[in-house]
Amino acid sequence: MRDQKKAEDIATQRLQLLSPLLAEGLDAAQAKQIKAGICQQTGISERTLRRYLAQYRLEGFSGLKPKGQGRPRNEAAIPVMLEEILGRLEYAAKRQLFAVITGDCGTAKTTTIRYFKETLDSAKLKAR
Repeated sequence: MRDQKKAEDIATQRLQLLSPLLAEGLDAAQAKQIKAGICQQTGISERTLRRYLAQYRLEGFSGLKPKGQGRPRNEAAIPVMLEEILGRLEYAAKRQLFAVITGDCGTAKTTTIRYFKETLDSAKLKAR
C-alpha cells in the first residue's frame, strides 16, 4: 500500500477487532461467541476475521497491514522465508549442481526462480 500512514491505521483498527480473541485462556466456545459478535457488529465475514487472526499470529502487527497488489518489484518484497531457498540455489549454481524446487500451488516457486535468475551473473552462469 502506498500510503504508509493509512496502512498503519487500518492495521490498528484490525488489531482492535482482534484484541478480545487474543486473551489467554480463551476456550473454543468463548472464541466462537466473540467472533460471532465481532462479525455482527462490524459486518465482516468470519472468514475475513480468521484471516486477520492467522496473519497476526504469523507476522504480528505488520501482518494486519493491507498488502499491495501486483508482483514484487524489489528485494525487500521477497519474503524472509525465501532467503534460505535463494541461498541453496546460489550454492547449487556456484557448484554447477542440479536443483529441484517443489511445493504446493501458490508457494512462490516461479517468483523465486525469476528473482534468482535476475541475480545471476550472465557472464559466469546460464539459466534457461
